[in-house]
Amino acid sequence: MDKNYVIEGAEVICEYGSEICRLKVHGDRHITETGEKIANETDYTPECIGGFGRCHSKYRMEGRDSIPDGVKNVHQLEMNTGGVEECIPDIQIPWQNTKNDVQIGNYKALLEEGWTVCSKGFGIITLITSGQAGEVNARRILEMLELLDQEVREYTRQQDITYEKYKDTLMESVLLYGGYSSESLVWDKESIDMTRNFCAQLAVENPALYGFFQRKMIYEAADGGKIDLSYMSGVYKTLEDPHKNWRSINLSLLNAEHMQDRLITEELLEKDEMFNAFLEAGRQEKGQSTVAMLQSYLQKDQNADENDNRYADYIRMYPGGEQEIRKSVENALKSKAEQQKQEQQERFRSVFADAKQIQKEQEEREWMAEKMWQKLQEGKEGKK
Repeated sequence: MDKNYVIEGAEVICEYGSEICRLKVHGDRHITETGEKIANETDYTPECIGGFGRCHSKYRMEGRDSIPDGVKNVHQLEMNTGGVEECIPDIQIPWQNTKNDVQIGNYKALLEEGWTVCSKGFGIITLITSGQAGEVNARRILEMLELLDQEVREYTRQQDITYEKYKDTLMESVLLYGGYSSESLVWDKESIDMTRNFCAQLAVENPALYGFFQRKMIYEAADGGKIDLSYMSGVYKTLEDPHKNWRSINLSLLNAEHMQDRLITEELLEKDEMFNAFLEAGRQEKGQSTVAMLQSYLQKDQNADENDNRYADYIRMYPGGEQEIRKSVENALKSKAEQQKQEQQERFRSVFADAKQIQKEQEEREWMAEKMWQKLQEGKEGKK
């Protein structure tokens, strides 16, 4: 069966959701050789798409009149807005980008380029995978990068600007996802009218492509390790700063005093896919654009040795790097321990304050009871 067809179990994502959802398919359908049901354009109901965790749509900002502290970009804004309610999608539009000449259960077959929209938060909903066993994620990502390049070519033609000059800027405006903690977000993403207009146009004209990159792209490498390709791209861009020495950045950022100037953060330590991304970014050949690096890495990884050790390779590339990493990890853990201690102290102070308030209220009740008893006694004495 064509790898482009979507089956039950495909991974679905909303650009404003916090989690991936597995697609369920309505009952009476064609069955694949492996037993899964094939999806069609009608599989967008609540029974098929259950939800995406928490909703972070910026269109659900009721009651807010200012941007929260520490928010640098729209992805972080989304992480700080909404989120109080469970995501319950309201999808009114059938899946788009379907196979017009193939019907499954009397409706058009769903393809992995399919997309739809939630009418609550206006989030674009797309498919990460088709759900078919043996799907090659590297192939899919490389294809989407090629499609994004075609969109950039068309946009530069429409705007009468030079493709070679603005290609990397426009590609990075879509590729560099910003939904990380402020401490982990170490790269600069150029935001100008040209990049904003390109993203807005892409979201309208090719929602599936735009939605594919508006997330953390978690990739399973040849060695079985998880790599956050979005984070890897951002770290590589940081290391490729033309105004600084490539190797010195790699080590100095590890050992910086301030958390916002250091690549190894608490978030990175807690997520293997981010730490692996950090190591992979440092292993890649220098002097490439972010897009070229990503394409080169994916092409090589498809034929890589599954016994490859990215940590050992990183240490070989950077003499002294292991000591720097260990020191940075210790600093991050120390920072985390101090934060936890402060939070514990705050909780203790809060509990203590609550206890003092309860004690005060109890004393007031006892005082009132004593006064009432005295008044009652005085009344009895007066009657005598």
